[in-house]
Amino acid sequence: MPGAGRQDVSSPFVTRDRNCQAVNFKTPLSARPPTRADAISAGGYLIGAMLAGGAAGFGIGSLVGLGVPVGLVGLFAGLIVGLALVHARFRRI
Repeated sequence: MPGAGRQDVSSPFVTRDRNCQAVNFKTPLSARPPTRADAISAGGYLIGAMLAGGAAGFGIGSLVGLGVPVGLVGLFAGLIVGLALVHARFRRI
């Protein structure tokens, strides 16, 4: 039979294979690599959350006379919140 095993091709360099298991990436090829600006903003998120947590803890603690211990607890809580913020923002990098 002539042409029984041939594939329909539009170009001699292109073949169509219905069983192709090509991987479809979710990241587009035009995605840019991480830059220093990403690192600076991640550090800013972390330090900002720590300062906000420490200030809130110190303010609340000073109302009850335990400003420094509650401020330190707020500082470490801010560290955890800051890490969560950085992870949520830069998850795809």
